[in-house]
Amino acid sequence: MEENAGLGLGVTFLTLASVLAAGFIRVGKSSAARSPLWRTCVLWAPIVSFLVFMTQSNLSAIARLLTPYYLLLLPVLLVASGHERIVKQRWWRVTAFGGFILAAVLVVVSPARRCFRFDPAGKNPGCGLSSQVTNQGGLFRLLPVVTTPLPPSAMPAAGLAGFGLVTHDDPEASLWHPYGSRRMVHICPSDTTEELKAQGVE
Repeated sequence: MEENAGLGLGVTFLTLASVLAAGFIRVGKSSAARSPLWRTCVLWAPIVSFLVFMTQSNLSAIARLLTPYYLLLLPVLLVASGHERIVKQRWWRVTAFGGFILAAVLVVVSPARRCFRFDPAGKNPGCGLSSQVTNQGGLFRLLPVVTTPLPPSAMPAAGLAGFGLVTHDDPEASLWHPYGSRRMVHICPSDTTEELKAQGVE
């Protein structure tokens, strides 16, 4: 799914194939050999920052977070002479077109893209573009509900500082309004009863 989507198999394979093919083409010295020091530093600086980010981050689904680096990492692989001849080759253009097709196929078959899921037997009424549009419309119709302030009777009881909330990523705007009238404390699995009572949450 897109949370774990990176540069992509098609672009990665085409880049590696281009680098290998350029290695077999000898057209004098590479441009990197003639580059001044400042240009060499510019080419390698993204790699240094990329390694720092990889060693210091402790994140999951990091592939999409690296998106800003992909474009900056490619030039150091493409400075060799011969690439201008490779991109004119028929095999390169066919492979590039195949990369686009591969990306399109993944969009169609991805579970996250319900509007493109196929259901030939008609067993799943939730499949199909029209059903997806209906579901999205239903979500938008719920917005007034989740943003409507709670009634005054939903205030914390006497002696309590606020409400304990057990949730992951549900909308909670209505719980905070009117702002400053109540406090929401997110309850985590590691919280103990004593710790919650110390915060005035029951």
